[in-house]
Amino acid sequence: MASALVVNFPWASKSPIAHLLPSIGPAIERIAPERVAELERITCGVQLQITDTPRWICQASPGWKLIQLSTRVIEVAWAFAYAYFVLYKCVFEGTQPTKDVVDLSARMDVQPALRLLEWALDELIVGPGHNWPADVPSPSDPPLFASREHVADEIALCAVGFFLHHELAHTYLTLSVGATAIEHERACDAAAAEWILGADGITDLEMQKRGLGVAVALLLITAKGVHSGQHDDVTHPIDFERLVDILLAKVPREQRAVWGMVAGVLSLHMTRRDILPPDGHFDDFVDAVLSQREVLRAHLLDSSTNTTKP
Repeated sequence: MASALVVNFPWASKSPIAHLLPSIGPAIERIAPERVAELERITCGVQLQITDTPRWICQASPGWKLIQLSTRVIEVAWAFAYAYFVLYKCVFEGTQPTKDVVDLSARMDVQPALRLLEWALDELIVGPGHNWPADVPSPSDPPLFASREHVADEIALCAVGFFLHHELAHTYLTLSVGATAIEHERACDAAAAEWILGADGITDLEMQKRGLGVAVALLLITAKGVHSGQHDDVTHPIDFERLVDILLAKVPREQRAVWGMVAGVLSLHMTRRDILPPDGHFDDFVDAVLSQREVLRAHLLDSSTNTTKP
């Protein structure tokens, strides 16, 4: 047995990630091949419609068993995957967690990746309207094996795989009567994380790759919240709480690449929004991320209090 998902995508797409489109549907299978025998049951009758549009579309219509995804989601996921991988490899890999402010203004080696990240953030926050910039890294078709573009392809596919498993959960999960929208979203997060990260016997390298993909998917949502000041808590759980809760439940502390990337890029985004990093000593990157969550909680509370003052 395998996935019964019916996938429709624009064959003539001019998107920079067009070469990835044939791999998007199979991503739900490839991200957790040990569970392939279970896929037919949950994908039977489900259709994935990929549309070529600059708008962010990633949603499920459970009654129709329809998942809608736009090429812009894949483009943004690729941009974040590339930028975060470069930042981790060039800046954070091999370091210890620190309370220092992240200042990359003098690092010429990461400026192209930062410009790509700025474009992706702008597309998330402001909305569609800008094509892929000409002066930033872009996908290759095909990429050189083990190149930055190849790694970004793989991590982006894992990130989109998490999004798809989340939306797929909307089509098969049933919650108790009266469950709120946030409770439903939290349950879909948990189902997707369990599917991808919960099996016994996942090797360290497999966990690292899957963990990086899930982290990128949740970090891009969190980055949008940090830079816009809108962390949801209306239709979805608070973005940085989703990030930490899912990773803490499923990704071991020993996965330094995953936790180091999360701690590093959170520091970068917080610094750029003049949110002071947490003070104190951290035993590992998990402790650093937990401290960053406390700072973001306090910042959100302070922002809410100031907004409601007469």
